[in-house]
Amino acid sequence: VSVLGKDFVGRTWLANAVQKELEINRQGGETKSSSSSSSSFTSQFVVVYGDSGTGKSAFFSRILDATFCDKKGGNWKCLHDRVLARHICRVQDDDTLDPTKWARAIAGQIFLALLKCNQKGMALKVKGHTNQDNFKHWLERESSVRTIFKEWIIPVLQKLNGPGDLGGKDTIAIDSLDEARTLAVLGGRSKDIYKSLNCGPGSKDN
Repeated sequence: VSVLGKDFVGRTWLANAVQKELEINRQGGETKSSSSSSSSFTSQFVVVYGDSGTGKSAFFSRILDATFCDKKGGNWKCLHDRVLARHICRVQDDDTLDPTKWARAIAGQIFLALLKCNQKGMALKVKGHTNQDNFKHWLERESSVRTIFKEWIIPVLQKLNGPGDLGGKDTIAIDSLDEARTLAVLGGRSKDIYKSLNCGPGSKDN
């Protein structure tokens, strides 16, 4: 990224816009939590869209670049610091398009973030795991995306008081999700990450 993106300019307006939308979501979550015993995390999405080649992936890569974001400061650093987990879908890499591997990767990153914030005990307790290796073995064996999310990711996030418990990290970032849908359609697959997200209109799991 540092080599190919050495002439990367602009997009600060986009960083500002995305940060603004995420802050609106966070504030909405805090407002909701004041009148509810449920999680202060909201279940909303911020989508950056545009034609192919307009720089969406370049922007995403920059958010993940700690050196770049530290140098730029402002909302670039804010966006980098709030990424809890990330995933990049690539047509050239089948593993990145596999829903189960995607769910495992997200869960693993969240678990590591919890460890860094001294939340290991809570992370293990959610499904009754006795130690870190026990959790790792469960995650490696579990093949249901729904189970990973419903029985661990969602419950563990709901037990947190808010982003402060994770050092301010509150964002799961996914790049090129359209590539997962494209490959699934071209390959005639019955399952893809889109369907695993189950976020269609009327879904109770939105």
